[in-house]
Amino acid sequence: MRSVTGSKWQNREISTPFHGEKPDVAASTPQAAYEGQRIATPWNLGGRKSISQAANVDERGPATAVGRRPYAILGIVALTLSMIADVKCEEAPMGLFSVKLPVIAILHGDLFVGEAIASVNRKGTIDLRSVLDGKGKCFGSFRFTDAKTGVADMQCNDGSAARLSFNALSTFSGYGSGSTPNGPASFTFGLRPEVAALHLILPPGKKLVEGSEGLRLESAKL
Repeated sequence: MRSVTGSKWQNREISTPFHGEKPDVAASTPQAAYEGQRIATPWNLGGRKSISQAANVDERGPATAVGRRPYAILGIVALTLSMIADVKCEEAPMGLFSVKLPVIAILHGDLFVGEAIASVNRKGTIDLRSVLDGKGKCFGSFRFTDAKTGVADMQCNDGSAARLSFNALSTFSGYGSGSTPNGPASFTFGLRPEVAALHLILPPGKKLVEGSEGLRLESAKL
């Protein structure tokens, strides 16, 4: 803001708090020039030393915007959750909101390890390989049939197949069992080996051991 200096109207273009408003240059005094036009008198002419209303609005803007940010964020979160809730489970593609889970299985007396990919549609795939024979592989799919139960269909490259029923212990963990032409079958998903061993149907005289090379079946007498 430029101040008044010199004679009475030596500097007539005095800036005011409001754009486009000008003092009455015909007034007898500088103060009267402002008062006659109902313009706030500049502080250097005896007016109050304060920030104009317009300046207050400008300065208040950023603070107000910051104050409103939490509400905007909550609105975005609510919108995202509602969009997810509106997605039909049957239409959700694999890979969207999916998770990989470790799987440990005992199939026809052999130890298999691998992973399951579970999707938001409560379905998924299973891919396993034999620990004893790397060429032995099994694959399949699973689906929930209830809140905490489901079925898994497995097919192995030796021609054997099995349908296993399972129970969920949590959202991403559980265990199941069934039978094959070669004997009982069982599996766990999302469980640590020491916990999985409690739910697996191990071959007689065997125990599940985790070593430096991974999981293996070992004689229970050792």
